[in-house]
Amino acid sequence: MPFIENGGLFLQTSKPYQLGDRVSVLLDLMTEPQALSIHGKVVWINPANGQKKTGIGIQFDEDNRKIANQIEVFLAGLLNNEQPTYTM
Repeated sequence: MPFIENGGLFLQTSKPYQLGDRVSVLLDLMTEPQALSIHGKVVWINPANGQKKTGIGIQFDEDNRKIANQIEVFLAGLLNNEQPTYTM
């Protein structure tokens, strides 16, 4: 998604959000001993409609670029994995 800068994630949630809402998330990465605090804004919403997972896409703030790089390295190892993901 070219409009997302600094990385981002899809978070499955039924909590209502609006585009542009600020969010803070604690993320457990398998490569890190402690949860990482990520800050960003809502840039995508999948509403409850029975066809797709309900949730939000968040764009990381600029200071979370290091975390985005860690996630990208982890996901690179899963490119040929047969399991479904919520990535695009």
